[in-house]
Amino acid sequence: KKEPRQKKKRGRKKSGEPAAEKVVTRLEMQREQTWQEALGELPKICDFGSKLSSSGYLHHWKGYKLHVDIADDGVPISVCLTSASTHDTQAAIPLMKMTDSRTFATLYELMDRGYDARVIKEVCEELGHVPLIQGKARATSPAKPFDFAEEQRFKNRTVVERFFADLKDNHCGRNIRVRGWKKVLMHLMFGILAIFASAVMRI
Repeated sequence: KKEPRQKKKRGRKKSGEPAAEKVVTRLEMQREQTWQEALGELPKICDFGSKLSSSGYLHHWKGYKLHVDIADDGVPISVCLTSASTHDTQAAIPLMKMTDSRTFATLYELMDRGYDARVIKEVCEELGHVPLIQGKARATSPAKPFDFAEEQRFKNRTVVERFFADLKDNHCGRNIRVRGWKKVLMHLMFGILAIFASAVMRI
């Protein structure tokens, strides 16, 4: 059950009225947490999610959302499953920390404009990685474009699209016949392990 929101008073504050407490976002909390603690706080219930496709159409689904950290060779390194309504940014920092604890060869973090957040970039730099995140145009500043070298490096992000296409088309990731977070994760992990094995064989 969601807690009811407290109504805020409109207008300017009176003199002597205490200032409002600063709200700590989940990303700022994840900055200080371990990846186990951060993943433990992400929602795992079955709910509704929506996503804007590359064609500009809004798609809705009921279920869960899979977040994967993938190497350039197509090898999945870190995986987590959350509620469908969870925004992609909420799983970015835990996955980065999980990947950093498993491999020391991570140099770049390639993310689309959905991950354009100050805290995510700062955590990337704290881990010693180079954040290559597509800029999002804001009211105060336009989107910062990549230079030539960054643009060429960012093209490797297509490995993510190929991974999810392979999982959906060849490893039963599109139609799942089980219910519950644990069963869905196990169902998807069988396909992820098959992709992991085939990717390692190609290296």
